[in-house]
Amino acid sequence: MSLNKILKEFIRPNKIDYFGVADLSSMKDFIESIGGKLISKYPKSASIGIILPDSIVDELPRRSEHEVAASYRRPYDQTNQRLNIVTGKLKSLLEEEGYDAFPVPASERYDDENIAAIFSDKLAAHQAGLGWIGKSCLLITPESGPRVRWATV
Repeated sequence: MSLNKILKEFIRPNKIDYFGVADLSSMKDFIESIGGKLISKYPKSASIGIILPDSIVDELPRRSEHEVAASYRRPYDQTNQRLNIVTGKLKSLLEEEGYDAFPVPASERYDDENIAAIFSDKLAAHQAGLGWIGKSCLLITPESGPRVRWATV
């Protein structure tokens, strides 16, 4: 069975809204400058995205208010947890197929000074053709706009 077919069969039961694979080889130097050699050695990425509910995103402007903060944080954290579980499973699947893989944790800071992760999920999703980076520096999808949480393997 081809890797493409294996990946498609993996995504369906995990209820992932967006999935794409990108060739990152032309960006090796840029990726190394952010995340180091650990990340830059991977020439491809697999992006997964889960659409955030409108009810959560609509509350973002009020997230600092105490009553909103509690209701906002839980679904957001649950989505990140789902992404981390799926990237862990995807890593295992890829390794079973003979590939090296590294799951990038959702919403985990690597560099507090620059408020950056070890790798840009938005970059990977953009390179996979899932959307474009907008003026807000968020990845914009044609169907869901910026209302998607991303993770990468």
